[in-house]
Amino acid sequence: CAAKKGETEILTGGGIKESVMGNIRNSKKSVLVSMFTLTDRDCVRELCRAAGRRVDVRVMLDGGQEANMESRKRLKECSVAVRSYPGRMLHMKMGLFDGEAAVLGSANWTYGGFSLNREFDCLVRGGSVSRLARVFEDDWKKCAVEGERQ
Repeated sequence: CAAKKGETEILTGGGIKESVMGNIRNSKKSVLVSMFTLTDRDCVRELCRAAGRRVDVRVMLDGGQEANMESRKRLKECSVAVRSYPGRMLHMKMGLFDGEAAVLGSANWTYGGFSLNREFDCLVRGGSVSRLARVFEDDWKKCAVEGERQ
């Protein structure tokens, strides 16, 4: 997590997963995820560990992605709040950590997104993170609670 407050670090290749995993591990208050596809087992495991540390972990996924089903099930089993974005496609790829840092860009949290595809993410710290958190919270309110359909 090299980016200092008010700075942006460019992430590519394995650096994306390294940053995501490190930020999840280091979060003490909250991990908020808005993701098109989340299938990386290491990420799911770390999100569950964070929930076990009593970190507020909330995951918003695109409801039309069948690939998310196994991760959704596992996250719910470890008491992570999971919601489906209603209506249009949720194509966002963003993780917010303790309201202080965000990783966002083109990479889904999948093996392909972290290892195969040419992806580009940014680690952001500072004032922009609070604006991103407001976007997440607004979207979270629009989502159906898992098991409900809008």
